[in-house]
Amino acid sequence: MIVYLDFVYNVIDEEFPNLEQMKPSRKTPESFDRVFYKIEHLTPKNQFQIQLVAEMFNHLNALSTYRGLRDASANKQIPAPLWWPMILGAMITIFCAMLLDIEHARLHVSLTALLSVFIAMIFYIILLLGHPYSGSLRIKPQSYKQIFTAEQWYSENQTKTQEQNKIK
Repeated sequence: MIVYLDFVYNVIDEEFPNLEQMKPSRKTPESFDRVFYKIEHLTPKNQFQIQLVAEMFNHLNALSTYRGLRDASANKQIPAPLWWPMILGAMITIFCAMLLDIEHARLHVSLTALLSVFIAMIFYIILLLGHPYSGSLRIKPQSYKQIFTAEQWYSENQTKTQEQNKIK
């Protein structure tokens, strides 16, 4: 359990801040390998423990898959060959909007400006979602922090139970 909590601590303390800066994590893969090593070297003694270890391996494999996806999504960017058609399409759209014949010049300028702002907002959202671990809409390690909260609650209750048993 301690190696798992060490892994969770490294995810919160080292991996997520590095993802925000788009840098690879060094400690987290090592701590994950230690978790894998510990589970790999468990020696189950009965059928229930064998099934429990098998289930732990299933969850560990899923954790590994999600960790790989998290790492891959942090280092991806929209390539330049995709940006050029989007920018060109936006410019053509705004240019065509300016060519429309509208009697009131103020209304024409206002509508074209609104269209331009809308297109700029779409580009901004694409940029924000293209970097999921940085910026104001970043993904935070809340579920990993809940693991520490649950472990702390368990430890406190375990201590209280031991104290109550000593009193009896």
